[in-house]
Amino acid sequence: MIRSVMPESLTMCLLERVANAKGADILELPPLGKTIDPEAIERLFDERAQSVALEFTYAECHISIAGGRDPHITVER
Repeated sequence: MIRSVMPESLTMCLLERVANAKGADILELPPLGKTIDPEAIERLFDERAQSVALEFTYAECHISIAGGRDPHITVER
């Protein structure tokens, strides 16, 4: 399990965390857009967000994103 606070775009941080959890290069991951709309994720957790939680499966990992303006990502293989 990897937990993080995001310093950059949410979707880039998500991809980096998944690649790290799988021991893979980010370019080896399937397109995120085939699983979930990356722009929708960014909009859910924008600067106006109060408290949001999102869970989904991507690249054989369970992803949890929770928080508001400063969300936390959890990746479980």
